[in-house]
Parts: sequence; C-alpha cells; structure tokens
Amino acid sequence: MGFVDKAKAAAEGARVKAEEIVGEVKESFGEAYGNEALEVDGELEADAAREREAELDAEDGPREGA
Repeated sequence: MGFVDKAKAAAEGARVKAEEIVGEVKESFGEAYGNEALEVDGELEADAAREREAELDAEDGPREGA
C-alpha cells in the first residue's frame, strides 16, 4: 500500500469516526432536549389540571378527596 492509499484509508477512518462522534453527540442532545421537553410538557399538563380543578371547585365547591 502506497503513501497515498494509506492517507486515503486514514482519512476515511477519521471521517467514519467523526460521523460516529457527531451521531453520539446529536443523540445525547436529542435525549436531553427530549427529556426536558417531556418535563415541561408534564408540568404544563399538571398546571392545566390544577387550573381545571380550581375552576370546578369555584363553580361547585370543593370536591371529595381534595
């Protein structure tokens, strides 16, 4: 294998490794963003449920178990 072939093989190996690293970083950010989005989503749903309960309580009086 000549110098040029070795350089091409090394460059290809580096490209593949870089793609793997970029993929892992994207996955990590995606997981972090996804988890944060789910957390915010859950908080928003909980807030909305509390608001609905407060509205019902205001209309009908406190419900049992509350």
